[in-house]
Amino acid sequence: MKKWVFGCAMALVITSCDNKKFSIQGRVADADGQVLYLESLAVNGTELLDSVELDKDGRFKFKYHAPQYPEFYQLRLDKSIIHLAIDSTETLNLSANAADFANDYELTGSDECVKMRIVAQESAKLKNRIDELSRAMSSNSDRVDDLRKQAIEDLAVYKKKMFDLVLENPASATAYYIVFQEINGDKIFDPYDADDRKLIAAVATGFDSLYPDSPRSKQLKNMTLAAIAAERAAQKEKPEIEASTANFLDMELYDLRGRKKVLSDFV
Repeated sequence: MKKWVFGCAMALVITSCDNKKFSIQGRVADADGQVLYLESLAVNGTELLDSVELDKDGRFKFKYHAPQYPEFYQLRLDKSIIHLAIDSTETLNLSANAADFANDYELTGSDECVKMRIVAQESAKLKNRIDELSRAMSSNSDRVDDLRKQAIEDLAVYKKKMFDLVLENPASATAYYIVFQEINGDKIFDPYDADDRKLIAAVATGFDSLYPDSPRSKQLKNMTLAAIAAERAAQKEKPEIEASTANFLDMELYDLRGRKKVLSDFV
């Protein structure tokens, strides 16, 4: 009898966990006939979960199984994307317009999603600024050094803001989201840069302490350890490199982030 009761209780717990779902609902104005997609942003790629063709009213509702660990999703309308973080059984409410879906929207039900939106906006501003300065450098060779210096300063200001956000809660979805922000395909925070790695390591430690079995925790940990191992290997090889390049001109160049590098760093 006791075994039967225990078995029923376990079955109830498992069923209850399987039935936990999160919801995303709301309205997208002026999107009649367009398709709204809900996609999962897993560590190994994007997966389509659901979709709905919007009518004149533009109302929609998605429900999906709640993740075991904090996970990331996105709503996609054509090429416009809104990133979302789901921790458990949230109900998110979205109000947007198809004309500027990714920017002109209101979202309630998740503080993390609100913070992620701030990060996305700041990253977009930085991208626009870097693109603007890059165009100026291409057309004004006399001011290249000044413009590059401005780009480096703008990047430093952005990183300071992001570092402050991470320190509020290194184990948050927002902190993870910050680590993987990109500009034109290049990650803003590079694990092979000692200063950037401090932020990434803080997030890796936070996730590992709360979600040690999460794929994202393992991803962050492996990324950090790989960069540390590469740095140590480079330090061991440095004396040999210095000896082998003694008779060569050690040219100074700038990388894509505007940081000065020397030829011997890459030999």
